[in-house]
Amino acid sequence: MKDGKRLVRGLKDISSFFMASAAGLSQSALTSVPVPQANIETKEPISTDMLGHMECLTILPHTSQLRLLNHAGFVRGLHHVFEQVNLLSFSTNRTSDLPVPDNVRQLILPPFQLQDVLHPEPLNHHETPVLFQGEKRCCFFLEPKVILERHPELLEMLDHVILSAWGPSADSLMSAYQHLSLCVHRNPNLKFSLMVEGALNDEMAAIVYERFAGISSQFLGCEVDFLGWIDKEQVCMNHELLLETDIRGKFIREPMKAKLVHLLSEELMLQTV
Repeated sequence: MKDGKRLVRGLKDISSFFMASAAGLSQSALTSVPVPQANIETKEPISTDMLGHMECLTILPHTSQLRLLNHAGFVRGLHHVFEQVNLLSFSTNRTSDLPVPDNVRQLILPPFQLQDVLHPEPLNHHETPVLFQGEKRCCFFLEPKVILERHPELLEMLDHVILSAWGPSADSLMSAYQHLSLCVHRNPNLKFSLMVEGALNDEMAAIVYERFAGISSQFLGCEVDFLGWIDKEQVCMNHELLLETDIRGKFIREPMKAKLVHLLSEELMLQTV
């Protein structure tokens, strides 16, 4: 298609764009928006105070998620805004060999319970997920492969998608754009942000972001925020962005989140018996 061809040309131009001087370019100011309280509409709804502040996220492409969740600086940034960081996996035998650091809790559900999450029945007060009541803020990173390859419906439950791209690579930016396009067409209420990877600095990362955000806005009509940049030694991260969510999708997300936490609570209680 014509737009597609124009997009490819634009992304290929990024390599030469890096050679230009970064003088005069600065990172756009980003502000956080308070997250509205949401209610699950049942006769006896679970209070959102009992669920705490819960965000569901994923990182795309899928090869980036484990890399970033094993980066000490990135996880430290997450813990600035979330008391608990969780990696959610789905496994028939309730085991996983995914490597995660000690400060990321790995939670596992059997795949058949996905249908209960995607099509939740109303939960009442007596079914409150007690194991999560004490946490004010927690986040769950869902496995990207499960979403993209088997259950794209899970995009309806997500609050935020982090797009990762290697700064000097036009191919990497194209991959991030393709994942963005897939997500937008499935769930236009998602929030998106870009994390630029590679040995860069503030100005170079800003160039990459501004170019990517401009193309995304022009061809997808989608806003992408700047989460920051990261290399092996340094992290510059606007972690407050991860608390932003879109109010338009809350009535779809909240019942799914409540069911997810309820099922996870049951699993954890079984493990302690």
